[in-house]
Parts: sequence; structure tokens; C-alpha cells
Amino acid sequence: MDNIKDVVMNSDFFATEHDSDEDYDTMISLLANQGISLPSFAVIPESPAPRKVTLLDNGKFAMEGIDAEWDSVETLYDSTLKSLHFDDSVEKSSEVEHKMDQFLFLKAGEDGTSRLLMGRNANEELMSVAYAYYQFLVAARKWYQNPADFFASYDFLTRHPAFWHLEKSTNPVIGDSWVTDDGLTDLTIFTFVREADGKHYVGLEAGGVVRPENTRFWRNDGMDIFAPTMDQAYIDLAAALDKQYDLAGNARDKSSEG
Repeated sequence: MDNIKDVVMNSDFFATEHDSDEDYDTMISLLANQGISLPSFAVIPESPAPRKVTLLDNGKFAMEGIDAEWDSVETLYDSTLKSLHFDDSVEKSSEVEHKMDQFLFLKAGEDGTSRLLMGRNANEELMSVAYAYYQFLVAARKWYQNPADFFASYDFLTRHPAFWHLEKSTNPVIGDSWVTDDGLTDLTIFTFVREADGKHYVGLEAGGVVRPENTRFWRNDGMDIFAPTMDQAYIDLAAALDKQYDLAGNARDKSSEG
């Protein structure tokens, strides 16, 4: 995947971060224009089917497919939709159009007012993953330009797709989602005194995500780091990560190295 590095280092597209809504919505196409596709393991989870919320004759609320009733939309939201965005704006039509095709519609009263409970569908998840990959490539360019810089190293580590993992949902309304910005979540940090010189050192143990499971980390001995300071430990870990994994998050083929 060295061709990704060549593109990133030679294209002005990755020199600064584009953060407009238009860039976010079209990032997959923008990356394709640079000859870059998303990491092969980053399969987008299937969205749960939309569920309708209704007001019952007894004044309580029910959600399609769930055998329960709630006294208010707020209590329904708290128990089933905690990680969804709640929009309590008033709509006057019986159908609500939104760019996301997954939505939960509630007709709140006889006057025709309504509320919309919105979640992220597969298309939204895909756009989020694409933009996260773009942000990583921007960070990678900065790190390659200055690998001894702590902040560049930290950003490179945090966003690296070798650490991307699926967050499994236990909620029937909310689907699984990719965690793309928490690369150091499974990092082991410890300190010790080296007998040879009596000085304190920082130790780090890390590893990539088990593929294709995508939910569990494993320790990679090639990413065991010992350094005199925490800053230097992160700088060294970024270098070790780049030796172990390419920019698409795949383990490098050691047999092909000279």
C-alpha cells in the first residue's frame, strides 16, 4: 500500500483538512478521484429497520417491535434511543422527508403535529467512515513530514485504521458502528526502573484489531515500546505502528521486506 503514501505526500488535497458539509457528503468520490478507496475491512454494518412510534388510546407511547409502553416520548427515548439524536421540532405533515432514509415517525396528537426520532443509517455510516479515513490520511501526511513531533505522532496513532473497531450495539433500534478515532483505547501503559542505570522508563504495549472479527485487539510484540519519557514513547510507538501496518490498516507482509 505504499502507493497510498505516494498519493498522500504528493497531492495538495491532503495538505489541509477540508471540513465543509459538501466535502463530508462527497468524500468517497473525492478520495476516489485521488485513486484511494476505503480500507477493505471497513464493511458498513446493515442498518436496523425503521420503527414507528405511535400514541396509544391510553395516552402512552409504543414502539413497533418492542413489547413495552412508555408514559412519554422522553422516557421512551431514554430507554431505547440514548445514542440517537432527538429532534423535537414540530412538523405539520404526516410524512417527514429527510436526507437519512432511516427515521422514526411519531404522530403526537390530533392537531397533526409530529416529532422525528432520527438515527444513522448505513449511508450516513459510510460517509462518516470515509471522512474519518480522509482525516487519518491528512494526519499521516503531517506525521511523515515530522515523525519526531509528539502531537503529529499522537494524531497518527489515534486515527490509524489498524485500530478501527466495530462497536456492537445491544439495542434493537441502533445498529453497530465503527469507532475510528480512539486508536489508543487498548493501549497498556506502565512505568519501571531499569536495573542497568536506575532510571525510570515508560513502557507501552499495543496491537491492532483482530480481523475480520473487528471487535477485539491483540498484542503485537513489534509494538512494545520502552522510552525515557511519555512523549518519546508515543513518538516511538507511531514509528513502530508504521512498520507493522500500512496506511490501509493491514499488517505489512514481513516476508517481502529486504
